[in-house]
Amino acid sequence: MITLDQARTKPSLCQEYLDSLDLGDLRSRTRSIIYGDVPGTLYDADGEPDENGLAVTLYPHSGSEPGMKPCIRVFSKFFDGKCIKNVDDALSALGDHERAHVLQYEDKTQLDIKLMSYAVDRAEEYFRLNAMKRMATQNLYKEITFKTAQDIIEARSEIPAYQVQVDGFERRRVSEVFRKNAVINLFVRRELVTMIDDVTDGAASAMTPDNVVPCLRKIDAVQDMQGIMERYMDRMVEMTRGNGYNARRTVD
Repeated sequence: MITLDQARTKPSLCQEYLDSLDLGDLRSRTRSIIYGDVPGTLYDADGEPDENGLAVTLYPHSGSEPGMKPCIRVFSKFFDGKCIKNVDDALSALGDHERAHVLQYEDKTQLDIKLMSYAVDRAEEYFRLNAMKRMATQNLYKEITFKTAQDIIEARSEIPAYQVQVDGFERRRVSEVFRKNAVINLFVRRELVTMIDDVTDGAASAMTPDNVVPCLRKIDAVQDMQGIMERYMDRMVEMTRGNGYNARRTVD
């Protein structure tokens, strides 16, 4: 059997290592679990290179054949030794976290996430179109509103996956570095949703595909949302300093 250390030193063995992992029903729920970086995939929510991306669950697009399953792409960062220290770390990242994302696809939760994100994108497009036409701005949004909304949507997708992962620590002997990263990822996303809820009368938790615009209006009505988000990010970066983590996603 290929060991993690062997896969780290010889990339040609990474796929064989992934194939050897006991991931329970995850293999039957996915089309494939494959190794390899994909140009344009390993990026964070801001479009910057994601230094912490380990893996991502890729969902079938709307034109896919009925019944097509998601696939999981595992990146080279998974094997660089900075976060995944042992086999239990690997099992937690894939068998717990990515499995949770696969279940989100099966129960249609991910569809709601996609529809909310699409609605925010459409609202932003409308905003920019009107701005270009130099129309009156009284009913338009501040740019920070759209960024905040997308951050909320990303958090709403990731919180359940990180919760499953952290709950699984009771049965897995994960490394301390991996444990800290997962706990931090869960905390920062919960903190974001709570913080926005506190200043918007619960808009972050209440957002659904059917009420995106009212929630955007509540977010936009906060006078100092830019300052709130900047202070939040400063606090998160300071809190995570020295943990090999930069307030970005560890497992996508």
